[in-house]
Amino acid sequence: MNPPTAEAESIGVLARTGTWTIDAVHSTIAFQVRDKRQMIATIRGRFTDYEGTLEAGPEPRVRVAIQAAGLTTDSENRDRHLRSADFLDVAEHPVIRLASDTIVEGDDGRIHMTGSIDIKGVRQPLELEGTVLGCGTDRYGNDRVAIEARGDLLFGPMPVALVADISFVSEGSTS
Repeated sequence: MNPPTAEAESIGVLARTGTWTIDAVHSTIAFQVRDKRQMIATIRGRFTDYEGTLEAGPEPRVRVAIQAAGLTTDSENRDRHLRSADFLDVAEHPVIRLASDTIVEGDDGRIHMTGSIDIKGVRQPLELEGTVLGCGTDRYGNDRVAIEARGDLLFGPMPVALVADISFVSEGSTS
C-alpha cells in the first residue's frame, strides 16, 4: 500500500500514456447558478449518474457522458422543472456530453481544457481551468489521478458554473 503522492509530484500526469476511467463514487460533477433576477440566491446542484474517460498521453483528451435525469438540487419540484422541456428536456435529450479538444498541463499542475458540451441537443464551446490534485496508488493498489476543474457556460437566462472534482482510476488497476 503506497500513499498517494503529493500534489507537487503530480506534475506531468497527463503526459503519461493510458486510459483512466471516472470513479463516480469518489467524484462530483456539480453546477451552480446565481439567480439575481428573481430569488437573489445561488442554486447548487449535481449530477449523480455519469461516466467518462481520460486518455492520457501526448494529446490527452476527456470524454464524459452525464445522464441528465440524474440531476439533483435537493428540491423535488425544482428538479422536476429542470428536467422538463423548459430546461434539460431529459425525455428528448437524456445525455449531456462533454468532450475536450485540447488539454494543456502547466509546470505548476494547472490545467486548461478547451472543448465542447452538448446540452439539450445544442453544442457550445467550453473552457475549464483546473488543477491536478494528486496522483498515485491508493491503499487498494489502484493507480489514481484526481483533477478539479471549473468553467462557465450559457444555458438559459443566466451563466452556469460547472464544477468537476474527478477521481480517475487507471484501467489497469484492480478495482
